[in-house]
Amino acid sequence: MNTEISHTSRLRVLVVDDITESRDELVKLVRQLGYDCLPADCGMQALAQVGIWQPDLLLLDLLMPDLDGFDVTRLLRQQITDRWLPVIVTSSLEGEEHFIHALSKGADDYLARPVNP
Repeated sequence: MNTEISHTSRLRVLVVDDITESRDELVKLVRQLGYDCLPADCGMQALAQVGIWQPDLLLLDLLMPDLDGFDVTRLLRQQITDRWLPVIVTSSLEGEEHFIHALSKGADDYLARPVNP
């Protein structure tokens, strides 16, 4: 198996957010930075897309109606065992306790909203 990354490879980012405006803004930003981007509007769709699209990075909103970012992260850590998939959670909630909780569920880092590139 060839594990060398091609110089023409582009980072594949899955952006997950149930709020259309927030999701679209983050997708636009990721694409402006030169990366491939796929949007998902809920936790269940994110889990399905990870299996199909195999992104290199996940930008994940914490508060969603079907599966929140905490549950998505926990399930991803159970589902993906053969590679590292960085999960960066995003939120506009005040305080750091929700980010600390996300890190305890397996998130790798967090970004406060609005995201500044």
